[in-house]
Amino acid sequence: MEPIPLSSAVAEIRRELKIAMLTADDQVALEVTDIELELTLEISQNSSGGAGVSVLGVVDGKADITRAGSRLHRIRLTLRPQAYGENGETTSLRLSDSEAVDLI
Repeated sequence: MEPIPLSSAVAEIRRELKIAMLTADDQVALEVTDIELELTLEISQNSSGGAGVSVLGVVDGKADITRAGSRLHRIRLTLRPQAYGENGETTSLRLSDSEAVDLI
């Protein structure tokens, strides 16, 4: 699985919310209050070292050591999406036709 930057994940959430607003109907109104986004971060560390020996160019010896480790961390973000009204003030995001918001 390819890593996804945080900015791309948030941009995708914005895009999906805009689509939901554009395809909403006036029979069922939904208000988006909080969006929880849980991310898993993998932090990895690699280190290596080695040593070599040569005796008169006849006997060679070499040892390599490689150490790798990684840890997973979970991060939970809570987003509270808001829409801009006609006067420039923010309002709660509603997914219904009754209070349409211009998405520019």
